[in-house]
Amino acid sequence: MSSEDTSLRRSYEDLLKQGNLNQNNIQYWLEQLQQLVLDKGLPMETENERKVLIGEKSRYNGESGGGCSLRGRIWKAFLRIRIIDANYYINLIDKGPSEKTSEIDNDVFRTFASDQVSNQKHPHRIGI
Repeated sequence: MSSEDTSLRRSYEDLLKQGNLNQNNIQYWLEQLQQLVLDKGLPMETENERKVLIGEKSRYNGESGGGCSLRGRIWKAFLRIRIIDANYYINLIDKGPSEKTSEIDNDVFRTFASDQVSNQKHPHRIGI
C-alpha cells in the first residue's frame, strides 16, 4: 500500500472515530466525510479486505472496525447505520430472495462488469 493510501486511510479512520465519539453534530460530520470522499476518493482495499471480499478470509481476522471494510464503514456512516441487529438480519434472510433479485443482479453485473474481485467472487455473473 502506498504512503498516500496509508495517509488517506488514516484520514478516514480519524474522521470515522470522530463521528463515533461525537454524535451531537452528525450533519456537520457527515458533510466532512462526504467532502473527503468527493475530494480524495477512497483508498485501495487492504490485502485483508480483498481476501474477505473473495471469501479467503473471515471478516473478523485482524481488521479494525468490527470486521467491516473501510468502504463498508463509510457507507454505513452515510446510511446512518450504527449497529446491525443480527436477529433482524436473519429474519430478512429467512424471507428468501426479493422479487427484484433478477433486476438487482443485472444492475450489479453492469456496475461491476470490469471489477476483478467481483468477478472472482461471483463468476456466474460473467456473461449475463
